[in-house]
Order: sequence, then C-alpha cells, then structure tokens
Amino acid sequence: MQKEWVIGVSIGLMFVLSIIVFSHTSEANSYTGNFVMPRLCSGGPNQQGTCPQGQLCNAARNGLCKKALEPGKAQQPEKKVKYGLNSMSPFTADDLFRSGDREELLIGTQLNSSNAFGNTLQDNQVDGLLDTTLKINNNNYRFHEEILLSSGFYNGSTVETGLTFDRSEEWKERAFVQIPANSFGYRFKFDEPLRSGEYLSDAYYTNPIILPFLGKFLKIKRTDADSINTNLVEKQVLNAGNGAVVYINGIRTVVTLRGTSGSHADIQMQVSGRNPIQRLTIDQRTEKTFVFPSINITVWVENIIDQDGTRNDQVTLYIGTDKTQIYHSGDPFIGEDSLDPIYTWNLKNLNTPNPTMEVKNAVSINNWDETENPLVKHALYPGDYLCLPNNYACLIFEKINQEDKDFQKYTIKTDVVRTLSDENNDRSKRQTRVIEFKAVGKRDEGLFAAGLYTDSILITVNNSGLRLYRKELGSEYLPFNSISTTRASFNLQHFDSSVLVDVAWSKLTGKGNITLMSSGNTNPSTDGSVTIYFENSTQGITYLGHSDSDRVNANDIRYNNLGTLFDISGKEENLRT
Repeated sequence: MQKEWVIGVSIGLMFVLSIIVFSHTSEANSYTGNFVMPRLCSGGPNQQGTCPQGQLCNAARNGLCKKALEPGKAQQPEKKVKYGLNSMSPFTADDLFRSGDREELLIGTQLNSSNAFGNTLQDNQVDGLLDTTLKINNNNYRFHEEILLSSGFYNGSTVETGLTFDRSEEWKERAFVQIPANSFGYRFKFDEPLRSGEYLSDAYYTNPIILPFLGKFLKIKRTDADSINTNLVEKQVLNAGNGAVVYINGIRTVVTLRGTSGSHADIQMQVSGRNPIQRLTIDQRTEKTFVFPSINITVWVENIIDQDGTRNDQVTLYIGTDKTQIYHSGDPFIGEDSLDPIYTWNLKNLNTPNPTMEVKNAVSINNWDETENPLVKHALYPGDYLCLPNNYACLIFEKINQEDKDFQKYTIKTDVVRTLSDENNDRSKRQTRVIEFKAVGKRDEGLFAAGLYTDSILITVNNSGLRLYRKELGSEYLPFNSISTTRASFNLQHFDSSVLVDVAWSKLTGKGNITLMSSGNTNPSTDGSVTIYFENSTQGITYLGHSDSDRVNANDIRYNNLGTLFDISGKEENLRT
C-alpha cells in the first residue's frame, strides 16, 4: 500500500450560506414624462441605424439604442442574477444581492436545524418577504410569506463533502450543499381564516382574486380544492403622465396612464418592435386586452383616483398576457419545463378558509453531474446560488471561510529510518524503520503529545510492543508512551483545532490501527473518524495497510459516517471531511 498519506487540518472550518430575497420590482422600472417613449431603433445589430451619434442599435435586445463601447475599453461583466443554479463569479453576494439571513454552518449541518436557518424564514429574518394585508372584496386579510426549508413532506438539505455524503471521489475536495426534492420552497400563508364567499375557490373571471406571489402577482380566476386557473401579472401604480416599463413573456412593454375620468382610466401601451401605440379606456375592476401581432396583453384596473386636474389622477394596474392556465398540485410552476421542472405547485384546501399555496423544488440537487434539468448542473458549490421562480429568493453558498493557507498539512509516512534515543544524550542510539507523523513547514509545533508540542512523532515496533517518540528541541527523538496491549494517543494541533490520533495495537497479532478523530479502539465508532490499518513486518513498519504492494486491500483505510464504517482504500482523489 502507499508509503505516505497526506491530511489537512483547518482553523475551525465553517461554511457561509445566505438566503436572500430580491426586490419585488427587480424586472420593472418606472419613468416620469409627458407620454415620452424610450428611443426605439432599427438597423443591424451593433450598427448606428436610426440611433443618435455615439449610440448603436441593439436590435437583438428589444430594438433599443445603447451607448457605444469606447475603443480599447473592455466590456465589464453584467451584474445579473440568472435563474436556476449558477455561479456568482466574478462577483460576490454583496455585489449581486440585497441583505438576507446569513449563517455559518459546519459540515453535516441541516439547513433547517435550530442552529441554522430553521424550518421557515419570514420577514423578521429575511428582508423583503411580505407581512401585510390583502383585500378580497370588501375585507382585508393579513398574510405573510415564508421560505421553506422543512415542513411535513420536506426533507432536509445539508452541507456535505464527498466523504460525509456518499464516499464518491467524483466530488474530490469540494464542499457542497445537497438539496433533496421538496427541501427548498415558498409559501403564501393567510394569518386568519377566510370568510365564506371569499375563499380562493370563489374567484371568478369577472371577479378575480389577485395576490402577491414570488415577487409578482397571481390573478386567480377559478380554483377547486387542489387546482388553480391563473397567470402571473405585474403590478404598477401610475399617476397621470407617468409610465412603467415591464417585461411580459420577455417582451419589453411600456404602459402609461394618460388620465382618469370618474371610474374610467385612459391607458396607453407600446411594445418593442414596429408596433403602433394603442390606447384603451378601461373601467374600474374590469380588464381589457391590447392586441399586438406578437402578444396580447391584458390590463386589470383597480383603485382609480380622479382628482381635479389630470396631474393628480392615479390608478393601479395588473398587467399580463391574456392566457391563463389550469395548474394542479404537483404540476410544474408557471414557466417551468413541462417534463423536468425545477419547481412544482403544492396546492391544498383552496375551497376552505385555510388554503395551502406553496411551491417546492421537484428535482433532487445532490449530484456532481445533474441531468434532470439543464439549468441545474450539479449541487451547490462555494460561490453558487439557487433561486426560486422569478429569482424572488435565492439560497447562496457564499464560501468556505478558510482559505487553503489556513490549512495545516500533515504527512504520514512509512519505510522511514530514524535515529532514536531512550533518554536525553543517550549514547546508545539506534536506527529503525518507523511510521512518521510530520507537521509540514512547522518547527517544534503542529503536534501535541504528553504535554509538549513538537513537529514530528514516530511509531516504532519492538519485542514488547509499540513505542511512540516525539522530536524534542533540536533533533533528538525521545519516547513519550508505550503500547503493549492497550493504546496511546496524541493530537494534531493547529491553532485552536485539535484532532485526536489514537494508536491501537495487538502484540498477539502484530496488527494495529491509527485512528484520527476517534475514541481510540480497533473498531472505531466515532462519526467522522479515519482509521488506517498497519502491521509489523520483521520488527519494523515498512508499509500502511495489509501488504507491501501496489495493490490496495479491503479495509486498508476506513471512514466512519454516522456509525457505519466505509472502506475508502481505493480512492485516488483527495477527499475532504
């Protein structure tokens, strides 16, 4: 077996994760003006076309003029959050996201545990989640939003390494967050029972119920116990003369309030491309559809304010496509892949005073090579994030809070010849083959044995059993413990981090175990321990394992995960625990 093993010890290894909610208007912006439309253009991509001097026509992106890049100046990466599982590189969480709940977690920690995020997160933990009221007919109901990490059918996500998760060396040295199906989701929850006649199932085409959901709004037209007829709409509150830019099915749309009169609102709309501006008058709590060649856009009108003078007029608009769809519990969420969705609906009791409206992840994200959905390629690695639909809330694996320089490297070598002494200034020194523990790059520190620090510890075998030596000041190796039928121990010591090393030995069989992070016995039962087998070879230790050959034997090295010993002898990649 190998003559050398390398291990590393960190300074209090922790993993930083965040859950953050986006702004509710992340995809929309408003402008104020006298019915002035943004400058549209025609022409080839990146040509001036009809744009002003110094600007180019970006026809591929909704036909808008853009500022020309200065010669010799590099294009900066766009600070844009993408849907699915993506890397933040070259940015940080603070560059891309607003504040949220941050936690530092140890390997193996469940995200929903009491010392992590907990089962649910609300507005007092994550800025941006709603806790307010909603009007249905003439009654106001209090509600709140939750990020779900465990609830009933939800399993727990955990911080893992290859050794702690499934022992696959495909993970290499990575740490990651594995996310089982149904372990990350969103909930809209009423804080009080709905009154009869105002259940979600009482919504109708001419009297829809509109509620905030994942940063947008659901316009609900019909439901039964576990299905919903709805679509996503954008909310805009406009004063007369003001407009808003919204994106409907990815199409840039400009909607403007020209004015109000009594219970009527004069609405103007333009979509990108060569489409004429359209105007419609829409009554209070009714909707009309703007028909364009590329899309039909429906506008529902509420809260018309008609004041003296057009300037003080105001209206609330809900804008979306004219297409609604029926979704059953378990169906893909709006806009998801119909065959392999990332998120699906969980709908229950919509015809009762206490409806359940949730969205949960449908794919298990627990592999280094995910194939279910192209937007999710692997588990969360440091620097990755996974967002809920509409990028409303994101789970971010920010980093490991120790860099490589914070790890202390140790080597375990065999077939090493060292000169040993039985006492200080011993004149009858002898040379023998040993197992050597070495703190790489250290001098008189890195290992702790029998009350003293050292950078090197040796294990030797003789007629009476094993003896353990430590290098003391200078270069002399002196004994600090002997093993005949029991065991001895010392520590890998790196600042405040201490890893116990137990050496167990049987004189009768001439066999033993070196166990890291264990209680110290030949069949270690401590979670996270690594046990290396060794044996006497003609009054010397020349190899680790069961034989002195290139062939790996079963149980040469074992790893204990949650009380079960796993044989990891044949691993070729570096692994982390």
